[in-house]
Amino acid sequence: MASHNPAFRGSTSTSLIPAVPKPSSENAGTQIRTVHFARCRCSAFNSRRLVVSESILVYQSLEGPFKFESIEEFYETHVAVTFQIVSLDTPNTSAISYAWGDFRRRPVIIGHEHGDPTKTISLNLGTEWKTPDLLFRLIEICESGQTLWIDQLSMPSKDDEVRAWLAKVPDIYRSLQVIIIMPGSLCRCVAEDVIWKDWCYAAVNPCGYFFRVWPMQEIIYATTARVVFTSDTRAECWHIEKNMDDVMGMIRKMSPYFLHLAYDEHKKGRKLFSVLESIIHFKEIYGDTLSCVVLAFPEPGNVTATPNHATVLDFLLGKQLGDISKNQRLDQGDSRARYPTTQNGKGSQKYHGSPNRHAEQEMMNFSANMTMAGVTYRKATDFKDYVLSMWVHLAGYNIPATYRTLSLSALLEDAVEQMQKKYSLTLPSLAPASLFSAQLDNIFWSPKLLLDGTDPSSTHNIYGTLGNLGQRPCFSGWLPIRFRDNLATTSRSVYSYTDYFAKSDHNQIITMFGKTMNNILRYNERLIARHYYNFSPHARERAEAMMRPEAVKWQAAPEILECAFTSALRQSVYKTDMRKWDGMPDVDHHKIIYDLTCEALGLNPRICRRTGLELMLAPEDPPMIGLILNSERQNELFRPYKVGRGVITVTLDDSPNNERRMGWGLLNVARWEGQTGGARDGLPCYRAVGFWLPAEKVAPGDVDAWVLAIDREKPKFSTRGVQAWCR
Repeated sequence: MASHNPAFRGSTSTSLIPAVPKPSSENAGTQIRTVHFARCRCSAFNSRRLVVSESILVYQSLEGPFKFESIEEFYETHVAVTFQIVSLDTPNTSAISYAWGDFRRRPVIIGHEHGDPTKTISLNLGTEWKTPDLLFRLIEICESGQTLWIDQLSMPSKDDEVRAWLAKVPDIYRSLQVIIIMPGSLCRCVAEDVIWKDWCYAAVNPCGYFFRVWPMQEIIYATTARVVFTSDTRAECWHIEKNMDDVMGMIRKMSPYFLHLAYDEHKKGRKLFSVLESIIHFKEIYGDTLSCVVLAFPEPGNVTATPNHATVLDFLLGKQLGDISKNQRLDQGDSRARYPTTQNGKGSQKYHGSPNRHAEQEMMNFSANMTMAGVTYRKATDFKDYVLSMWVHLAGYNIPATYRTLSLSALLEDAVEQMQKKYSLTLPSLAPASLFSAQLDNIFWSPKLLLDGTDPSSTHNIYGTLGNLGQRPCFSGWLPIRFRDNLATTSRSVYSYTDYFAKSDHNQIITMFGKTMNNILRYNERLIARHYYNFSPHARERAEAMMRPEAVKWQAAPEILECAFTSALRQSVYKTDMRKWDGMPDVDHHKIIYDLTCEALGLNPRICRRTGLELMLAPEDPPMIGLILNSERQNELFRPYKVGRGVITVTLDDSPNNERRMGWGLLNVARWEGQTGGARDGLPCYRAVGFWLPAEKVAPGDVDAWVLAIDREKPKFSTRGVQAWCR
């Protein structure tokens, strides 16, 4: 294709960049490498290299209803890049936050070093980026007087230097004004006073930013941030029409991200049905990711991660977002003095003085960040980023010198051990280590057991068991608990899944599971949607055909039947277009429900089955579902001690007023009995035997005990009020 040279658009406004926050006194001396982009028209470079971008064309074809084609476009206009070493307190310095790209990422030459056309500069970008538009934005920002920190050009390339700089990333994004650059543009339906139309697929300019690990961490680290889109032209509203009268018109209105997604699906040989299904699925889960914006920049009084339309709308419209409390702490120079602790005795931590409040808040922020990672599905190209991007948030965390040679589980275990050693705190888990190993007496989180031989595809598969759990003091793997006053007066029927549904038909199972999933906080229909879209496009097409009332039922492959049953479950959660299983062949519904229960917490079903965990159900309203060790595994864990009668539930909530907060997990624990194993410090001992999925509502008698709160104002963690120990 012949090259062409569009002129860059006109001058920029100095209002593009808000005021830069003041870094703390400890950060101020940190030296960083910054970049300045300027338009360049030197002929020496144009004769050697061209800036490349890729567009997707859609047209009608004799071979089918439509056809995608990828076209490379060449641009002679390029940039001259100037590098400079500055300190974090240098005025007019900003950090760029962006996602490299989700589609066919490759090195794209964007220009050369200032004054030397032979030294080319490249960025590793996905094809959804329109390169000239991105360069224009970078030039525009720099023309307003800014110099930029951008990871691909500002980070060193040597391994030993990279390790040191990764630890500095949180400080960089806390100290500098953060500019988030996204490809494409907003839809014209997004306005100052009206949130987007629910049916519009272009409203929030879907892109990969909210699905990548590092970009989401950068926005959480940021003190102030604003969004800049690469295109000035507002997109048109579009949606997937049921009658499909104008398929070509609909596809041509797609955002660049959706076009490249559709192109990739089409290249895999998928039909229009599955291409559009992939887009529908993307839109269904996209809204959840915007809650990270609220987590990073909560409005006054909104300390939850619940999406707030005003905050999200301001974010999308490019307004500056800033957390007042973060700014105040920066002005006070407290950003690095987050954990004012001293060693007290044998490695325990002593919290002291008024800065303790900052330490507690920062640790709560770290835990909230881990929780958000566990309930979202952020991805990383390198599995090590699942650990490094999250744990550099923890003050004092040191990246191991051998991190490049460590496995994912080993890197995580090292991070957990550092947290325990430095702060005498650890992270509890809804799937505690003691459930998965008879030799490991630890009720907390053990990544090496949960990730053994697995290949996680997102943060949910790694941090999903953490939930709303906060941190807990380390008592050699034990949790201190206190009983509810009327423990002996309440009980609830709990059944084995196979026993309860032994004589039930498939329609009863579908209805019951729909009610149960509607009480499972945060997961419900999107959990089942993810499971459904994991089936092959062929299986989904066949399954949908089988489930139509007029369809002739026939015996089908297990994958197709499982897909059809999952589709029926999904409809039962949505409570619309309820599908009946009448006339359909039998299906292994236990396997499907088991896999969904594991996936709700990011657990590997293979490991859970190997451990001996089986499904349990509390069908009375409000219904709950979970996993519990079978009798053989319980006998193995408690040998040589006896198991006391009955199982009690312990909430991992540490609410001091004994009022369980929404969404906190419940563990099933059994009493040890025996002269040597039945007591610790003269108090009864319990061991975890199962867990429930975090529920929105529980019955009054469901909570038998709760974990004691941490008292950080004492020289060491207080255990006043402990009535038993649990592990």
